[in-house]
Amino acid sequence: MVRHGEYIQDSRGVDILSQTGKKNIRKMADFLKGQNIHVSAIWHSPKNRAKETAQIFQQRLNSSVEIKVFARLKPNDPLEPLLDKLLSMTENLMIVGHLPFIPRLVSQLLTGETDHSLLALPTAGVVVMENDRHFNWFLTGFFHPQNV
Repeated sequence: MVRHGEYIQDSRGVDILSQTGKKNIRKMADFLKGQNIHVSAIWHSPKNRAKETAQIFQQRLNSSVEIKVFARLKPNDPLEPLLDKLLSMTENLMIVGHLPFIPRLVSQLLTGETDHSLLALPTAGVVVMENDRHFNWFLTGFFHPQNV
């Protein structure tokens, strides 16, 4: 689970990653690659800042990894459509999204509740989780861009 990088609005009003946002995402991607964290697919929200974040991870981790937009990853979207998809996943997946969606998703997977106060996720922050294929999830890593 990844929160998009820091962003600004361009002259057209489109959200784009700031230079700091790009730098932090590249740094985080390089760190994860060094930790031998591999993903088979990257899903991102339809928002441009998430798409740009996903593209940087794709370039740095593995340019052949599938990247696609998942329409129901916007900040206040319900979790159920994604939870239903996660039940059928057998490969490592990276999800690039936003607050409060990502903290709510992590909380739901770990505790069964969506109390997003469980996790303060900075921009470019990464949460690594695993499951035991019985849909029991475990937190195996939490990485802040200032600490990698």
